[in-house]
Amino acid sequence: MLIIVNMDAEAARVTLRVEGQLTLVDYLAGLERMYADPRFDPAMDILVELDPGVSSGLTSVEISGILRELRDRGALRGTGRTALIASNETDHGMLSLLSHVLQQGPRVMQVFHARDEALRWLDR
Repeated sequence: MLIIVNMDAEAARVTLRVEGQLTLVDYLAGLERMYADPRFDPAMDILVELDPGVSSGLTSVEISGILRELRDRGALRGTGRTALIASNETDHGMLSLLSHVLQQGPRVMQVFHARDEALRWLDR
């Protein structure tokens, strides 16, 4: 499940948490909530923290759906940075693959093992 933890317009940052097994339906519902929030600005940076093992249950169909949905949302995704935090190697590898495919747009994405690394990258 994708949860909006904090949307800070002053800091221009959204913090998201992904808990439990991630499904395409939950992911898309979380994105809809974020994009529909009047405080959301596509230039905001996004920090995404994943519970360990979140990506392990994703099927190839769900991964394709996530990629397609993010590509189709182009302008809504905006120009900010997205830092993805995955503490285990399986999630880190999956997110690295997804971020590599999505680098074609204006939003820069980077995958990290630790929160402090991700925050340093977002704050520079």
